Amino acid sequence: RDFAGFHQLLEAAQVAAGSVEFENVPVEVVDGVISPALFEDFLVDIDWRRYQITLRPHPGEGKLPGFHKVFRFGSGLVLGVQVRGLAPKLFAIDSGNGRSLLDPDAGLGAPSGDREPPDYAAYRRIPISFANVINFQVNFDASSQWRLSEKLGLALSGRLGADVLRSFETTIDYRNGAVRFQPVR
Repeated sequence: RDFAGFHQLLEAAQVAAGSVEFENVPVEVVDGVISPALFEDFLVDIDWRRYQITLRPHPGEGKLPGFHKVFRFGSGLVLGVQVRGLAPKLFAIDSGNGRSLLDPDAGLGAPSGDREPPDYAAYRRIPISFANVINFQVNFDASSQWRLSEKLGLALSGRLGADVLRSFETTIDYRNGAVRFQPVR
């Protein structure tokens, strides 16, 4: 629930800190306050459908089975995504965006950004592959990525939003810069 109208003050069904648990409490959500570096001693399991995050102790150094390389830029994660079987391009993992985005000027077979109105049918059911996920069908929204690309100092071709992320249970290994996606059963 949005208590204040303009604040990110929400009601959490359950909040646990160690052995102490609270139910139905207001919490303030502030982006960027908790650094991902604080999670380097843990594997971070995210269940996007249940809005649940679980921290497990990190098992140690070295690459973990089933995990794939990601790049961390501040608090953001970026990974290589193949669109329509073409060479991988950089996409941000963007849980705050309800829809996945594809830059029309990324050279991925979508219409160019100078076309008006855009041919939205060309952004539907596009097969993508990333990490261990092969030929996942996505309905993208067209959106230029130049602002975020400029901010991060790299060329983003799109973002994987909540519409894609909800199909997977995700584990992030911040220590080794890796992620694992497991299809939701």
